Amino acid sequence: MRKQNPITKLMKAEKINQEFNTDWFEPSEYELRLYYGLLNKYVFRGMLTKPKLELLRLRGAWGIFTGDYYGRPTISMTNRFPTKQFFVMALAHEMVHQHQWDIIGPKQLKEGKKPSINHGPTFYNWRDTLSKFGIPLTAKY
Repeated sequence: MRKQNPITKLMKAEKINQEFNTDWFEPSEYELRLYYGLLNKYVFRGMLTKPKLELLRLRGAWGIFTGDYYGRPTISMTNRFPTKQFFVMALAHEMVHQHQWDIIGPKQLKEGKKPSINHGPTFYNWRDTLSKFGIPLTAKY
């Protein structure tokens, strides 16, 4: 029997009912780097370059991806999540945006287009891949 990768194992673990959860998951910088690395290895097959990763107290967003033409892009994540699974889902969402920037963006530039980070077809192309790991992909989470 094939060993389950750590992402699938986490996402299939018993989920906490978010509606009644009073214990929030507060990721550390280490956990942010760890889960970024695991997602990049297993889901994105190592194709993403490590961005600047930061934990902030965000209002109105669980995470934000910011592209940068002159330096490393940034993934900013809020510092509290209903569950660890929700954190991984939100991080994967931002990493899909990073894929749009890192991989699709240069192709768009060569075609004379502005790189596009959005919730269009190139975003949803990742839905099936992420679902294999138990990670839902939605525009709003």
